[in-house]
Formats: sequence, structure tokens, C-alpha cells
Amino acid sequence: MEWPLAPFDSEEKLLGIATLKKQHFGKSAKYVLLDSMFVTYEKRGLGLGKALFNLCVEKSRDWNVDKIYICAGSAEDTIAFYKGIGCVDALEINENSILMTLVICSWNT
Repeated sequence: MEWPLAPFDSEEKLLGIATLKKQHFGKSAKYVLLDSMFVTYEKRGLGLGKALFNLCVEKSRDWNVDKIYICAGSAEDTIAFYKGIGCVDALEINENSILMTLVICSWNT
């Protein structure tokens, strides 16, 4: 099961998207995968990405999950974004992940 989030502006133009996969995994903690997150170029730097991510954190808490697993690949700006909002390098690797996992976000409940 996936949980999609896609905000639109007043002209019904898509501003961004975030998708969480509800399937839990992990040995040391309960994780969910942030399957996708994107903000349109013209809306970057305005806090929309952080707001989308925070909504994903809230949904993960509703699902009783400890951490969000992020496959950020090697794009430096993407990695900088996630680290800038408090994500850290993953200590546990999801073997089913196709991309290299570089960052993970956890929180205190």
C-alpha cells in the first residue's frame, strides 16, 4: 500500500509529490520507504519539500514506524536537502533497494 501526497496551486498546477510505501521492514527498527519526493523547480527553496517531508513523518508516526528510509542516489542537491532537514546516513541497508541508500530520517517519539 502506498500513501501519495500531491499538492496543487490555485490554478491546479502540480507543485510536488511525495509517496510513502506502508510496508514495514528492518531488523534494528521499523522503517517505511519514501518511494518518491519531488518539488517543481520553480517552487524549490520555499519550504514545500520540508512541508511534504514533515507530512510523511506524521503519516509514518500514525503507522507506528521508527524511521523513514530514503534512497537518494548520488545527486548532491538531493542529499544536501535531506541532510539539511535532519536526515543522517543509513546504518541499516535495505537489500531490496535498487539505489544506494545514503540518508535516513528518524525521530524521537
